[in-house]
Amino acid sequence: MAIGRDVYCDSRLIFRKLEELFAEGALGSKIPEFRGIEYLLDNWTGDGGPFWRAAGALPSTHPMIREKEWIEDRKEMTGGRFDPDTMGQTRPESQAHIRIYLDMLETTWLADEQEWMLGKDGPSLADIHAVFVFEWVFHGPRMEGAVPASAASEVTHPKTFAWIHRFRTAWLAARLPDDQSLEQISSEDAINTILSCDWAEDGGKVDETDALGLKEGQEVEVWPLDSGMNHHDRGSLGKLSTNEVMILAQSSSSKELRLHFPRHNFRVYAVRR
Repeated sequence: MAIGRDVYCDSRLIFRKLEELFAEGALGSKIPEFRGIEYLLDNWTGDGGPFWRAAGALPSTHPMIREKEWIEDRKEMTGGRFDPDTMGQTRPESQAHIRIYLDMLETTWLADEQEWMLGKDGPSLADIHAVFVFEWVFHGPRMEGAVPASAASEVTHPKTFAWIHRFRTAWLAARLPDDQSLEQISSEDAINTILSCDWAEDGGKVDETDALGLKEGQEVEVWPLDSGMNHHDRGSLGKLSTNEVMILAQSSSSKELRLHFPRHNFRVYAVRR
């Protein structure tokens, strides 16, 4: 996500920045207890297993599984560990784990007829964090049969499937009408627009008490540890806090960009000369 010449990487940080920079439309709770639930759900679905198990449950009929470009992309994403020929062997295991997650939702958060993760006042950021994986598995394009109905359905998990349906209904109602669709622009126009903008926020500072012991202006590399770990971004360190790292990097036109990353599951490493 780019706002001005500030570029935000990873959905965790993107959600947090949208909440901070556009507070009038924030979906997150102001209650500390609920904010803790949002944080846990965000990391549970992304890191705790649901996302990767959902990917492992892709139906054998899905056309992407045999597309060379997609296979190479998945190998890059997983650090070379992706093999489409073994998916048939591991798919039942992924399906079993998805049922474990649905059982948990059915018997905990949704057990008392609660409509949403944080109550009855409508969908919140907690619902977005929790539902997106399951909405994709059961309603995503060409995902029919990803999980057999005998393992998960409106019959086996009625409260959870009713929650997914409520979320889809609310999401579809919130979408722009067809006559107000967003304008699509080329990648070249997007790049030019970004580079012509000013900064979206203050630069921040480097926490010198951080365990890494890094200094402002020091050249560093940043890369994710859970996926896409083969791709490193390099620049001078501009911000380092408990939750965020920002580096300043040069574009191909020599114009400076700020690249922002979450600290969670990202490595920040000093460049050795």
